[in-house]
Amino acid sequence: MTHGLSVTLSEPAIGSRQEIRTVAMHIRLLGSYHDGHIELRYPRVFRYQLHLDSGVDGHRDWCYDESRLTDDGNLLHEIEWSGRGAVAHWLIEASDIEFTWQPKGHATSGA
Repeated sequence: MTHGLSVTLSEPAIGSRQEIRTVAMHIRLLGSYHDGHIELRYPRVFRYQLHLDSGVDGHRDWCYDESRLTDDGNLLHEIEWSGRGAVAHWLIEASDIEFTWQPKGHATSGA
């Protein structure tokens, strides 16, 4: 099954008791022409907010995104989804963002 969108949150841990933890996020989106997937990876996430008014018809269309720096020097990625009336709004504060394009039929190690 091909998913239009998947979000994976993970908590990588190190230390003798795995006591030093961080949060990482991976987003996988079906491309607008359905010919591949866009992958966004946030290796260290400090804060996130994922808000969805109504999921009846999915997230609908990616309307816009904007990246800027916080006062602490972190990346703040803002994403807005739009559709028939309802919207979703995401804010992700992270150390960095990694972008890749996976053509259709290309195996990936992600979600």
